[in-house]
Amino acid sequence: MHSTFHALSIRHATWLELFFDLVFVAVVGVMAHGLAHTDHGEIHSEQLLSFFLVVVPAWWVWAGHTLFANRYDIDSIWQRLCAIAVMALVLVMSLFLKNAQGSGYPGFVLTYLAMQAVLAVAYLTAPRTTLAGDALARGTAIAILVGITISATSLLMAWQWKFALLYTGIIVQLLLMVRLNDKARAFPIHRKHLIERVGLFAIIVLGETVIRIVGSFTARDQYDIFDVIAAAAGFLLIVQIWWIYFGALHLLERAKRIQSGLLVMVSHLLLYVGIIFIANLTGHAINGDLNHETFSLLGVTGTVLFYLGKQIPYLAAYPPLRLAIIVNTLTCIGITVIATFLPRAEYSLLMMCFGMFVYVQINLWWVIPLHNVDAYSEAEEAT
Repeated sequence: MHSTFHALSIRHATWLELFFDLVFVAVVGVMAHGLAHTDHGEIHSEQLLSFFLVVVPAWWVWAGHTLFANRYDIDSIWQRLCAIAVMALVLVMSLFLKNAQGSGYPGFVLTYLAMQAVLAVAYLTAPRTTLAGDALARGTAIAILVGITISATSLLMAWQWKFALLYTGIIVQLLLMVRLNDKARAFPIHRKHLIERVGLFAIIVLGETVIRIVGSFTARDQYDIFDVIAAAAGFLLIVQIWWIYFGALHLLERAKRIQSGLLVMVSHLLLYVGIIFIANLTGHAINGDLNHETFSLLGVTGTVLFYLGKQIPYLAAYPPLRLAIIVNTLTCIGITVIATFLPRAEYSLLMMCFGMFVYVQINLWWVIPLHNVDAYSEAEEAT
């Protein structure tokens, strides 16, 4: 006999899930620490590559556990132990991050594989739900095991093939999960809980960016007007990101088209990385330790990743908004590109802040209120 707990329960993030998010954000902060260091005014391509190579596997584990908890969590002792085991392993992973491209690679991969194995066991022991829900749990566990097998072969390969095979395992697992979409639609996610989780992770990442700005500013023995401009512009950027991200999040909570959750998770990886880049951009503007070319590259990359990560779920969920979203996004990316031609990093950061202001205002006054999306939204619950 199948349980109906999924259909009847109202899900909210648990205290353990909040703790889980904090652990992962802390480790992502360690991964991003390499972006804070410059060499003769440059952030080398190896630093950027190293960040992306290690952050994606860690995020993929977080995303996998979040999707599992969303559908199958009953807060049992066994599930708590599985979550705690994953948290412990991600802390162990942090020991290998500094040399993940070299001698630390085996330790990094083995902890990643161990975390994925815990997730596979969690899916295989998930509580009974519906026929589609049970099939989805089994299929996801198989997808994880296939991904583990492929990624594990990277331990046997030469360096140039290691990360390629690691990422092949992740991509194959993702594709196998996409093939389960019919079962995912038949046993859909708790949409409000999923949006709550990605929103909570975003607010923690934003908090980390404020710490980065404060740390850069307080590390200076002397300040000038340009330091103040950079710190103020960086803070205003973060405030505006908070304002529009959470100001529009209720639309995703009501979006009927969001059923499997995979698109939301993948797009938010771009958003989180974009915010991290913007935080480091502000820190370097305050410290004055980054040449203008590298500063411009980091700024454009960070803002583009944020805009894409923010907009992709809305593009998929609300067809009437698509043209307005595209126009708004291209306009603000254009302002960011123009900002890179200004003579000082502080001026560029101010211009990027203005671009974010334009983005927020267009969303608040045109994109969101002037387009009827009722056909794609569930009615708001009465309070």
